[in-house]
Amino acid sequence: MILHGESYSEAEDYATKLAKELGAYYVHAYNDPDVIAGQGTIGFEILEDLNNIDYVIVPIGGGGLISGIASVIKTVNPKVRVIGGVQSEGAPGGAYLSLKSGKIVTVERVDTIADGIAVKRIGDLTFKLMSELLDDIVLVNDLEIAKAILTIAESVKVIAEAPAPPVWLP
Repeated sequence: MILHGESYSEAEDYATKLAKELGAYYVHAYNDPDVIAGQGTIGFEILEDLNNIDYVIVPIGGGGLISGIASVIKTVNPKVRVIGGVQSEGAPGGAYLSLKSGKIVTVERVDTIADGIAVKRIGDLTFKLMSELLDDIVLVNDLEIAKAILTIAESVKVIAEAPAPPVWLP
């Protein structure tokens, strides 16, 4: 295993460069149709477990998870509102700023406890899917993320990674 860089973007740049040098295929973490399709299976699980939902709220980093879940949810039941939540105020360029401005925005710096969603730029494919499928996108701060993790730990005895996992509301 190789750890490289201080951010997801630096690690991704290095992995892309390394794949070229080695003649290997680089599988993008979120801007790949097969990865998005795989993540979309979570949408099927949500619909299978809960037959009457109004909202699904999904964390957003690069947009692969929410693109996959929203693709399934909106195909099966377009009435369900898919909200991009848990886009950290400390890393808003990924999706929030891009979707609000109508074009992909790259931020220079990210600073959040939610390192799994701390991307500086979303993908072209995920931007297109999120633009078409999301009903709304909201920002949360690190304190709200920490409180969500604590609530999950106290209520279901599970330690969630920041950000908290997707939720669905009746």
